[in-house]
Amino acid sequence: MFEDPFSLYIHRSNNKRHLTFGNGPHICLGAPLARLEMKIALEAFLQKFSRIEPVEGFQLEENLKASATGQS
Repeated sequence: MFEDPFSLYIHRSNNKRHLTFGNGPHICLGAPLARLEMKIALEAFLQKFSRIEPVEGFQLEENLKASATGQS
């Protein structure tokens, strides 16, 4: 779907085409709550950390877990 999908680039020209919460009749009922939770979490994170830098040599693909809880 996206060129270079493992890079964070919020200004992608087609960034509205993702299906994170589904679409139409298949939309996730919890999407508004999830968006609100993310907004609160990001605001708290940005208040706590004034500077964010990438870790040199970090490879996302090598650090992904099989589940959201990090359990294999």
